[in-house]
Amino acid sequence: MWTNAQVSAAMGGGSQLLAEGPSTERPWSCTWGSRRSYLSLRLVDDAAFAQTTSNPAFTSVPVAGVGDRAVLLTRASDGSQPELFFTVGTSHYAIEAVADRSATDASNTPAESAAEEALGRQAGAKLRG
Repeated sequence: MWTNAQVSAAMGGGSQLLAEGPSTERPWSCTWGSRRSYLSLRLVDDAAFAQTTSNPAFTSVPVAGVGDRAVLLTRASDGSQPELFFTVGTSHYAIEAVADRSATDASNTPAESAAEEALGRQAGAKLRG
C-alpha cells in the first residue's frame, strides 16, 4: 500500500519505519514499525466495524476524503489512541498510528491522527482502483 518512506514521512520522519509485511492471519493486516513507533493497516469485518464505530467508549469524528465513509475514533475518556476506520465499497479498514510507544496519554494524538488521515486518503484512492 505504501513505501517505508511514505509511512515514515507521515509519522513525522523522526524514525525510519520498516514494513514488517502483510500478515497471513485473518483479518489481513500490514505493519510498519521501529522500536519507538508503528503504524498498521488492517481489514475489519462488518461486525467489528459496526461495534467499534458505535462504541460509546470512543468519540467519533467524521473524516472527509477517505474512502466512502470514514471516522476517527479516540478514547472518550482522554482523547488518546486515535484510530481511523473507513469503508471502501463493501470492505472496512482501520489505520492505527503510534508515534511513541511509551506515551499512553493524548500528547501524540494530533500527530497520530494527522498520519492516519493522510495515509487513509492515499489508501482510499488506491483501494478504489
